[in-house]
Amino acid sequence: MRTPSFSLVSAYKVHFYFWLSFLKMLNSFGSPRRSRKNGPIIVLEDLQPIGQILRMNDTSSLMPNSAQRNAAPANLFVATFIGHPGINLFPGQVDATGQVRIGELDLASPLAARALGQSVTVGIRPADIRLGEGPNSFSGQLRETEFTGADTILSLALADGNTFRVRTTERQHRAGATLKMSVASEDIHLFDEAGNRIEPMTANYDANPFDGINQDHAALWTMLVHDDIEAFIRCDWDAHARDFVASGFFGINAGSSADPAQWGAAFPSLDAYRSNWVGFAEASAGRSPPQVLREAHFKASRLNKIEINGTFAFCLKSFNGSVSFSDGTTERLFWETSYFCRKLDGKWHIAAFIGFMPGRTLAQVASS
Repeated sequence: MRTPSFSLVSAYKVHFYFWLSFLKMLNSFGSPRRSRKNGPIIVLEDLQPIGQILRMNDTSSLMPNSAQRNAAPANLFVATFIGHPGINLFPGQVDATGQVRIGELDLASPLAARALGQSVTVGIRPADIRLGEGPNSFSGQLRETEFTGADTILSLALADGNTFRVRTTERQHRAGATLKMSVASEDIHLFDEAGNRIEPMTANYDANPFDGINQDHAALWTMLVHDDIEAFIRCDWDAHARDFVASGFFGINAGSSADPAQWGAAFPSLDAYRSNWVGFAEASAGRSPPQVLREAHFKASRLNKIEINGTFAFCLKSFNGSVSFSDGTTERLFWETSYFCRKLDGKWHIAAFIGFMPGRTLAQVASS
């Protein structure tokens, strides 16, 4: 058991902040005011707030009084710089099912879906580990106790040799005891091989941009973007087929060429298109969790043009993004499709399309 002591690391951090603040303050003066006799003088209103002085490029998240940045560090440098005791860091691996493995320990984290099959660094703050049963439970043997006033720092060794530090208010535990621990999934931080934080899924990426603005535009977006993606992820052709005009439908494959002379009459009927669509859907299914595929396709899809003339509509849909698969490969989504739609019995249907036209960036779309 160790007696309370001032951490040497904490001392270094204090010195770092002091000298960094001082140097940044001097640099912030710019053109100092001068008195007639005594040369440069410091004017209080010239000083920047300490939070601004400490900004170094993107490392503004070093500020230790920011609870949000402390909870979700942008990278490993920030994660290791803030907090006492420091964050628990372990080399880990995310398997194809989304489990995070540290040594012999398997943990569940919502971030794992963004790093399937990848090597990661796993970070868990000592204050986020709870003693007792709970989600992501595991056991360790108490090796060392440090009293720091109101809190106690426990060092617990796992059977595989990894050591976790736990910050708790409990003081009754003795060296050699086996303690149960748990950590909430949202408190597990993952960093990629470059040391950057792996971000969670983006909220509201599937929101209809036309809701409450234009009823027909919203209905066309739902059919051409939302319903198309949902059916594709589930490999559900029957759900997708309901959006087509069965009689007289045709589809043109542009083959990524801007020259119409190179286009082909690939889909003379809905049945012909069905075989192609199902083949693509089945080839994609299972290569990543559905939620990963879903988000990637929504983020890549955009309706750049909707023009309606009575019961006829012309829509231009762009794909510009990529899908990451569990095996570490990536597929680029970069093409455009022109849809020709008819409104029948109050509902929009796809009558024909020209697919796989050359893709354009947002800047190119905006300038066209």
